[in-house]
Amino acid sequence: MLKYFVGIDFICPSCRKKSQAALNVPDPYTGDGAGLDGLDLTLSDDVACEHCNESFELNVFLNGASCQVEFQDFTNNIIVSSDVYPESDDEFLDISPPQDPMKILLQEGGEAIGLLRHPISQFGEATIKRMIFAQIISAMEVYLQDKIKISVNSSYIVRFNIISRNDKLNSEKFPLRYLSSKDFIDNQIMKYLNGIIFHNIPVVENVLKSLSHEDFNPPARIKERLSKAVSVRHDCVHRGGYDRLGNKVTVSDAYIKDVWGDVRSYCSYVDSYIDRVTDEIIPF
Repeated sequence: MLKYFVGIDFICPSCRKKSQAALNVPDPYTGDGAGLDGLDLTLSDDVACEHCNESFELNVFLNGASCQVEFQDFTNNIIVSSDVYPESDDEFLDISPPQDPMKILLQEGGEAIGLLRHPISQFGEATIKRMIFAQIISAMEVYLQDKIKISVNSSYIVRFNIISRNDKLNSEKFPLRYLSSKDFIDNQIMKYLNGIIFHNIPVVENVLKSLSHEDFNPPARIKERLSKAVSVRHDCVHRGGYDRLGNKVTVSDAYIKDVWGDVRSYCSYVDSYIDRVTDEIIPF
């Protein structure tokens, strides 16, 4: 039987450190969770801080897959909660980014390119090369996501910049009592970043430009080639290896290596840019 959970983020009322937890809740798609009838369901639960191990009583308010969680005794402490999610849904796993995204990019991309040096059977050769090509774009996407999240997590000023300079975040409206919570603001930024497709170069660049007042100007020719490569990757992954006109997509060894070169050049520029703008700022 599938279990369902709600992820929560909170500042511990005891040790004042940021903590996270997952609460087990009823199935929101059956009568047990009142989801089908659209009825509210109120539960009691408890949570322990992952740092000091202090336990706190909670009120959990469910309406279908929507959820709100509050401390019973610390009503001024805000808890940020996710919607209800099943235990098998990887989309909701909260995994902290690694500390060296560039190292991982070079390792993943290098391994993918290394496969081209080994003999590939003619049977399935085109499919395997499309998979190698798609993996390189995916490695770029993971690098950009992790590097940006690390920079946002590292500095109050970077978070302030992205809120004030990013059109999407700057246009959000919340009750004033929420805005006094740093935890709430941080989670709104992360929710925004989690919703981004990190191989969408224009969207990613909009985020990067909002991190700092410093100019972000990677070579235009590299951006153009990468945007084209992302489009080819879309055909490989989402159209079964055909373009929108029904033509079979083929990627040569030379093209894969050229794209890998552009990925490394672009991500190296991003790496230097982020390191530079975060080094200039004193983290709070």
